[in-house]
Amino acid sequence: MQRIEQMNRSVVWYDAMFPSWQQKRVSELSSRVVAANDPAEFAQAVSELRGALRAQLTHLRELVYEAKQTIAELPPVPVNEHRKMERRKMDRRQRGH
Repeated sequence: MQRIEQMNRSVVWYDAMFPSWQQKRVSELSSRVVAANDPAEFAQAVSELRGALRAQLTHLRELVYEAKQTIAELPPVPVNEHRKMERRKMDRRQRGH
């Protein structure tokens, strides 16, 4: 079950990295709105664009929700591990000067 959840998250993150069909649709509709000469055609294109933007916003909210869940499930970094990393950073800085 956990493997399926990880696979689902991978798909969601893959979607986030590349333009979705929704983004392509928004681009096409935006071009249509700009090119519209007729008020009725303009109104129709704006209406479709509004719907496409709402769908894209819903998709982005789902991505944010998934990201928050993934972050919440990460194991906490022990305090001493954090200090070791900070110490290594300080050592590199001192060697660099």
